Parts: sequence; structure tokens; C-alpha cells
Amino acid sequence: MNTNNELKKFIAQRVKYFRLSLGYSQEKLSEKAELEPKYINKIENLKYNVKIETLEKIIKALDVSLNQFFDFQFSATSKEIESLIVELGKLPDEKQVKVVNSLNVLIKELLS
Repeated sequence: MNTNNELKKFIAQRVKYFRLSLGYSQEKLSEKAELEPKYINKIENLKYNVKIETLEKIIKALDVSLNQFFDFQFSATSKEIESLIVELGKLPDEKQVKVVNSLNVLIKELLS
């Protein structure tokens, strides 16, 4: 078992989760974190090993605490959620944001 790959995948999933929950495109988050335009895309697609300093910039741009970001109880490991994330990742950023916004509305409605 390669712990490095597991952590890399966890970070990629968390960045994508918080980015989409804010309705940010990959480019918008890259800009807010003062990174190159395609940097977030490369992190989410496991093509970069992110440096600690860079991860701090991203977490700050996502406006979440370290505890929230590194919540290892986060349940993104169910097959259904993993499948949803994979399918969502196939869409262009603009459509990803629309789907996430729609899901947020639906979830809020179901909770009320």
C-alpha cells in the first residue's frame, strides 16, 4: 500500500469537494490561491505533488480550517460517491458547478 498515493488522492478529493461546494471553477480557485491557471486541475487529476506552502495557499483560498480540510472521517470513499466524483470530473468546470449547485439545493430541500 502506497501511503503517498493515498494522501495525494485524499488531498485531490478534498480540494475538489471544497472547490465545488463554493461553486468555484478550477481556474477561479487557482487565481484565488495565486497559482498558475491549470494548477488546481493538475492537483485534482493527481499530476502534481503539492508542496506544503502551496497547499496552505489553497486551503486559505477555500476559506476552510486545517481541521475541516484534514477531516479524515470525510466519507468520500463510498462507491456511490466515488462514482459521482468520477462522472462529475468528466464534465467541464462550468457544468460541474451547475451540478453541484443543483445538488446543494436538493439536499437543503430534503433536509427541511
